[in-house]
Amino acid sequence: MGSRRNASLMPWLTGTAFLHSVMMQEKRGMLKVWNMWLVFATFWLAILGTFLTRSGIISSVHAFAQSSIGGWFGWFLIITLAAFLYFFWRNKSHLRSEHKLESLVSRESSFLFNNLLFVLACFTILWGTWFPKISELAQGHQVTVGAPFYNSVAIPVALLLLLLTALGPLLAWRKTSLESLKRNFLWPALGASAVGLVMMISGVRPWNDISYFYALMAAMLAALVSLTVISEFIRGGRVISAHSGQNLFASMVHLLHRNTRRYGGYIVHFGVAVLVIGMLGTPSIVRPKKKWDTATKWRWARTRWSASLTRRNPTRTTAASGPSSMFSGARSRSQRCIPSGASIRPASRRRPFHASAPRPRKTFTWFTKD
Repeated sequence: MGSRRNASLMPWLTGTAFLHSVMMQEKRGMLKVWNMWLVFATFWLAILGTFLTRSGIISSVHAFAQSSIGGWFGWFLIITLAAFLYFFWRNKSHLRSEHKLESLVSRESSFLFNNLLFVLACFTILWGTWFPKISELAQGHQVTVGAPFYNSVAIPVALLLLLLTALGPLLAWRKTSLESLKRNFLWPALGASAVGLVMMISGVRPWNDISYFYALMAAMLAALVSLTVISEFIRGGRVISAHSGQNLFASMVHLLHRNTRRYGGYIVHFGVAVLVIGMLGTPSIVRPKKKWDTATKWRWARTRWSASLTRRNPTRTTAASGPSSMFSGARSRSQRCIPSGASIRPASRRRPFHASAPRPRKTFTWFTKD
């Protein structure tokens, strides 16, 4: 990953973690100190990303050339860190939590684990970004890290985040009973299991390769998130429909307008599930690059030359005459590549082609074996 991509991703991760943990502070008065550090980390990482891309301290194809502006950003990072530490020390008495975590099976615990995973992903990217510079200072030469390093941490973290995204809406504040969890989680879990079964029947073998296992888990968890969001909308819509007499769809729209924060967040979760499904389908639609051997390159060059000559003299055309092993057969690939007005005539012997040879003006000689 380039330094500019990492620079934009790190503050996004900490900012997303804050959007979840601030709900705990609003509802339960918890994680006040944690939220303050998340807010500062988001701002500080945004400035750090600008420092990485503008100073040239880390070599990358996405980084700008080295300039004197990097020093100003470096001093600004130090000053902001010192200012935050000072104000945090002065106001830490106002940041005490009002409640404590009462149960692991609760929405508070899901938000806490969610934050830890986001911070872990951010630290992994930060470490991978700075590792070449750290290795250079320690060993005298740079050691870069590539995609395998990021994938070894990012993929498991992303799968756990998908699981928490599916479980979070089904958990209640303070404590959730197992009966309530089973009742709300049964149908989404059955649907996700059906998706996994269909994939294995279709040929996905998770026991053969770890990549197949990751793909299977990602598809099942994306289906679990989608079904959880749909079940939450249907459950809330039925309650409103029973009281107002509206149809189910109108009740779900009314539900969305009544509580935009909660159900708007569910729509965002559904979008994340769709994004994961799109990422799973990307490798299957990428076409492999065509390998051009020497014969293919020669055929392509000859076709281009013939077409250019035809465009110069569109009225002068001659029919191909005489046997030719290269153009034998009406469905020859070379014939399909030749425009209808190209000038072609067979040669009696094969001669080498040199780039310095004069370019023919009217017709082009196609060299074939005798």
